[in-house]
Amino acid sequence: MNLYPTQIQDMYLVLDWLNRSDYKTSPEKIGIFGSSSGGNLVEELAIKEGYPATAWSGLFDLEGFYNKHKNTIPKKMIISDNIAISEIYQDGANDEYYKWLIINFLGGDMSKLHDATSINRVNENSGTMLLINSIDELVPGEEILKLGEKLLKQNQEFQALILKGNRHGEGYYEDVIDMTIDFFKKYLL
Repeated sequence: MNLYPTQIQDMYLVLDWLNRSDYKTSPEKIGIFGSSSGGNLVEELAIKEGYPATAWSGLFDLEGFYNKHKNTIPKKMIISDNIAISEIYQDGANDEYYKWLIINFLGGDMSKLHDATSINRVNENSGTMLLINSIDELVPGEEILKLGEKLLKQNQEFQALILKGNRHGEGYYEDVIDMTIDFFKKYLL
């Protein structure tokens, strides 16, 4: 089972491969994108390594959510390990499922919660970010605001878009793909 921090270690393996490959990728030409848990991973690398990043429905404030929902009973919603992401519950807020995701991400070891909460590491070298979320979706829209506040305190540039409705990640693809491409054109070209 790939529990935290395995996902982050995997991202560093990809970056290492890019830097050693025949492509001779220069770090200033790397931008990173992720949706949902992938949004969490790219935001982590943007914070630690300064890469420009776009996160759609990223999970940023695991610790804050968990502490706010101590009395919420977690509930697993995935019925198969091989289910397509489009088949997973994505029709609005679901605190029970979100809490289950956090616990599952940590393998039940809540002593890792603070370390797994990437907004705790925002610093003056964090990369520019485009953060997108829906108001009433699985990932609370307020997580973007919390991350934005931390970035502002470090004098870091970011863009945020909070959409009406309850679509999660790929659910608002058509509404934000052009904005996402423009973001990377601005910061990578």
